[in-house]
Amino acid sequence: MKYVLFSKLPFTFMILLLFICITSLAGCSNKEVNKVNDGKEVQEESTDVIADHQQEQKEHTDETTEVDEDIVKEDILLDGQVTVEGDGIRIEGKSNLAEGTVVQANLLYNPFNTYRSTTKPSTNEKVEVDQDGNFNMELSFSKFSNHDFLAYYRGREIEVEMEVLMTESKQPDEVKTLYGEHGENFRGPFTYTYDRREEVYHKIATSVYVIIGDEQKVYPFAQPNRLPEPDDYGSPHIWIKLDDITFDHKYFYIHGQSNLIEGTALIGGYYADRRKRAQDGHENRTYVEPDGTFLLRVGYRSFMEDGFIWIRSWGDLSHPTYNALLRDAYGEEFENIEGEYVINNEVEDRKEIEIILNPPTPELAVPEGMDLTGEDEELKLQVPDDVLFNFDKSELLTDAKKTLDEVIELLEPLDKDTVIQINGHTDNQGEADYNMKLSEERARAVLAYLEKNGDISHLAITTKGYGKTKPIASNEDPEGQQRNRRVEIVMNAKDE
Repeated sequence: MKYVLFSKLPFTFMILLLFICITSLAGCSNKEVNKVNDGKEVQEESTDVIADHQQEQKEHTDETTEVDEDIVKEDILLDGQVTVEGDGIRIEGKSNLAEGTVVQANLLYNPFNTYRSTTKPSTNEKVEVDQDGNFNMELSFSKFSNHDFLAYYRGREIEVEMEVLMTESKQPDEVKTLYGEHGENFRGPFTYTYDRREEVYHKIATSVYVIIGDEQKVYPFAQPNRLPEPDDYGSPHIWIKLDDITFDHKYFYIHGQSNLIEGTALIGGYYADRRKRAQDGHENRTYVEPDGTFLLRVGYRSFMEDGFIWIRSWGDLSHPTYNALLRDAYGEEFENIEGEYVINNEVEDRKEIEIILNPPTPELAVPEGMDLTGEDEELKLQVPDDVLFNFDKSELLTDAKKTLDEVIELLEPLDKDTVIQINGHTDNQGEADYNMKLSEERARAVLAYLEKNGDISHLAITTKGYGKTKPIASNEDPEGQQRNRRVEIVMNAKDE
């Protein structure tokens, strides 16, 4: 088509057009020569153009950043308290979050176990921060459980989790503009990283741990004390430094510092044999903090003479930052990691982080069938009720003699004026007043036998009944009820 049109043009016009083309080609050739002969000048012109463009971008970015930093230049800080009341939990929070920011709260049980879960799935409370940065919430027990909340969770730890998310929570547009679609403008000790669909997000989060039915009712927020990030943070050459192990009557506490990436999951249990399950049948989990530190609580039921703590981590252990961060640094199956605590698990065909610890244990021979726990100098010997009494009775069984004689052997060598408490406990079956009376009678029956058959007059001994108010296990199953029916012999007892 172009050829046909061109062929119909007048001859003189064709000559003119040919001249223009030749001139243009000559000009192009001259430009190429100029590039060769004076390339430096051309390069400088190009550099100037790029520099000008970059400067314009920088000025625009600086203007935008200046505005944003003026608004969110401070660390996000949280303060306040959680109060456990008759029919629920009240959160009274203070912050420097922008007005309208949505804070959500949830309740979780078994907060330190590998199967941490909400008390009722898909249930949470949401509230907007007011103009003064305050957020207040009422978490009704009836909403957060299908059970009788107080009866079901009495004596158990509940995590009150508070978060500002850019994913699940629907933040107003102005909040997203301020803090970023992925929360990238969040900063400060309450800021955490997580991933969704392999994208990195940031959130503001804190948790308060309460004990349902405990005498303590008010729990303040705790601000994390962050250390400087390690220089080699995120390196596949992993190092871990461990503090001394401490313990109370529920957990061993393992504090550590590392260059592990935030969100790396660590699980641990108290074992007598790695080929068998952890004591009490479960392990505990924690996640590395943004500064590489961690606190792992490892639950235990009783000290074991050869007991050890076994801590591990591997590639597909449900790390909150696995897809976005860990996989790139450590490899799909942690194949890139190395260091003192890295092993090759030939059975699972993978590399793992592995730590074996031997916690301190008291030099006491624990009588068979009893559990011994401790906190500082205080030791607590748990004697199951069926070893001592018939069901619903407070008269000692004939066979209880052997058990209590072993208790006498533990008590007689103790120093003069050592404080001893003998406490009776029941499960949640029956009336509260009846259970309280029964637990008191059982504690007094044990003391009467010890005084009659042992040389313990040099000790400062008291008795008390607690009824069903201080369970050490869930009362929702027979095994838990059995554990709760007990007499405690507490040595070097602290003030209640």
